[in-house]
Amino acid sequence: MTRFGFSLLLLLLPFNLFAQVFTPNPDWRFENFNSQNHFISRYINNLALDKHGYVWACSLGVQRFDGYRTIDFNSFEQAKGGLRDNATDVVADNSGRIWVSSAGLCYYDDASGKFIYVEPDPKHKINAVFSLALQKNFLWFVCEHGLARIDLRSLKILFTSLTNVDNPLGSFSIDENTLLVSAREKMYVYNIKTNTYSSQTLFYNHSLVKVLAAAVRGKDVFFRRQPGTIYAQKFKGCFTGKQWH
Repeated sequence: MTRFGFSLLLLLLPFNLFAQVFTPNPDWRFENFNSQNHFISRYINNLALDKHGYVWACSLGVQRFDGYRTIDFNSFEQAKGGLRDNATDVVADNSGRIWVSSAGLCYYDDASGKFIYVEPDPKHKINAVFSLALQKNFLWFVCEHGLARIDLRSLKILFTSLTNVDNPLGSFSIDENTLLVSAREKMYVYNIKTNTYSSQTLFYNHSLVKVLAAAVRGKDVFFRRQPGTIYAQKFKGCFTGKQWH
């Protein structure tokens, strides 16, 4: 099973530690783009910047914003963009291409102005995609067949030994050989090189920890769990096989 020896730090406030040392440029100007002037929903799940400099947001479908106007893509107007569902997530790969999870996995094609769905072999039809994570030339995701990845050059999808992830919350690239997959009741540590994984249920103060976001700095990993508290707690320990200590 996988072994790596960095510290895991659990942040109860999202990235609170980094915010303490951040000082914004006094010349920065902030503008509020919301449902009153640009976006159809007050809730935005994720943002991505494409190779042309457009900002993509996912809420009810996907929106592309150029700083002045917003173009909406949704399943209500499939002829317009070709999305299958309005529950979406969005990420930009290293070339600036936009990928969207929408009842499957698709990318935005500039030439046609539509989303092109990538399908695996006929035995593994994908109807649901969660937990997008970019790592070099691969895009990792969780679907009904478990953890999978797509080669961004060949567009070939490869499935892994982690075939069942109940209620996935997120996937996080830790290093070139390690991927963390968070679920409602477990944390999976997947070894990319050996195609093996271990799993552990995490508790803090006798409460189940559900990891919603992660960030890496050196050998430290910062976790954000369910929002609602302003305190941060540092864990001194690591995953070793199936142990949390």
